[in-house]
Amino acid sequence: MGNKRILLTGSSGFIGRHLLDILTKDDNLIFTIKSPKNINYLQNDSKNIISCDLLDVASCRKLIDETKPTHLLHLAWEARPGIFWNSNDNIRWAESSIELFKYFYKSGGLRGISAGTCAQYSWENINQPLKEYISEDKPGTIYGNSKLEFEREIIRFSNLNNYSYASGRLFMIYGPGENSQRLIPTIISSLLVDKNININTDGALIRDYIFVSDAALAYKQLLFSDYNGIINIASGKGLSLFDIASKVKQILKSSCEVKFKESTTIANNPPSVIADINKLAKTIQFVPQIDIDAGLIKTISWMKKKHSA
Repeated sequence: MGNKRILLTGSSGFIGRHLLDILTKDDNLIFTIKSPKNINYLQNDSKNIISCDLLDVASCRKLIDETKPTHLLHLAWEARPGIFWNSNDNIRWAESSIELFKYFYKSGGLRGISAGTCAQYSWENINQPLKEYISEDKPGTIYGNSKLEFEREIIRFSNLNNYSYASGRLFMIYGPGENSQRLIPTIISSLLVDKNININTDGALIRDYIFVSDAALAYKQLLFSDYNGIINIASGKGLSLFDIASKVKQILKSSCEVKFKESTTIANNPPSVIADINKLAKTIQFVPQIDIDAGLIKTISWMKKKHSA
């Protein structure tokens, strides 16, 4: 796995931070990106940090020319909580990402990986786990549609020119370092200070959560595999939001109430979203190692330390 020149975008993000730690353990040269707008980027002298606006095509080309990567792992995208689903910035990300990948390949790049999303699938009338190439692709948001348009163009381009490319469609993730506005950190934060909490969503919703370090390991394994095409990155197991909240309460031995909104039919918020991960297990031999109970314990421990700091 060593002696590769890897360009990792989104290294300051939730998955990116974990993935960067994993990748630097091997004998590879890792390049990361510092956005000119990200004043909070943590500098690290042991990593090659390049300043680049990934939404600017000229900057992207300069980035490739300077780093000469053999491998590209593209995680960066619009990700602001509550905004990313229907932000028009998703369209800009799709356009610039297409140019980034094409220039990477034309400049001698060997393998590209991008982070897709379960939101590229249709979320209407789901009655079984979502499966690559079988379940319908029909996004209901600008985010999902932009990711799909990007993915389709790079698959077309890579197939036409015999380039190596895979898209890891990520389902729900959680773990240490997740944005505090997300569901699981919100519940944990309230219970840590003995506060009741009202959650503005249906607790009966079933979702497929994968622990963040498992997701990062899956992307690493995908990067170093020879699999081309679409692949789900998930646990393959569904759990209701009620059950997740109950597990957090049990771990914390909390008597506080976690109240969810009454069941309602909401567009793009289906009763169940679970991945079929047979391809993940069979083609790149990856099986998630951390189950929901162990993952919540790790997350709560991390948040306790943060709260007491």
